[in-house]
Amino acid sequence: MYLNKLSNNKGFTLIEVLAVLIILGIIIAIAISSVSGNIETSKKKCVLLTR
Repeated sequence: MYLNKLSNNKGFTLIEVLAVLIILGIIIAIAISSVSGNIETSKKKCVLLTR
């Protein structure tokens, strides 16, 4: 009877939630570094064009 209650649990385990958060963190870090590099490049081009 106790095993039936455990096997019917629905939802995510802590490990699954942590894995998703880690993957999202990595994706966000890559995106931020890419965007900041593009911003710096744009600023440099803007300065060169306005001279």
